[in-house]
Parts: sequence; C-alpha cells; structure tokens
Amino acid sequence: MIYEQGRVCMKLAGRDAGQLCAILDVDNTTVLIDGRTRRRYVNPDHLAPLNAVIDVDKDAAADDIENHLPDL
Repeated sequence: MIYEQGRVCMKLAGRDAGQLCAILDVDNTTVLIDGRTRRRYVNPDHLAPLNAVIDVDKDAAADDIENHLPDL
C-alpha cells in the first residue's frame, strides 16, 4: 500500500497545504499525519505521497518527526 506508516507526503488541501508530513497511522478511510502540519486524521486524497519513508512511531513527538523530514 502506498499509504504506509512512515511515508513522507505533501499536504495538498487545507490550511497546511504545501507542507511536508509523515503518516503515523492508517485507518480504514483516513490516515494520521504529523510533521510540519497539525497532527490530525485526514483523507488520503488530500496527500501526495513522496518516495521517502522515515522510521517513525505513532506516539512520536512532532519535533522528532519534523527533524526526520527531508528538506525540499
């Protein structure tokens, strides 16, 4: 599955559009993201998955996640 835990994505919609985030958890219809965005469940259609995958835990702090995100 393209939406897996640790996948780095670009947020496409909402006030965090254009920001990088990482997927922390995959639900049936939503994914939990955090990083340079707010931690929240979002519709996967609002994300553009990138090739990068980071090692991240669901309970990781936002600062830890942001430090592992690549610079674009």
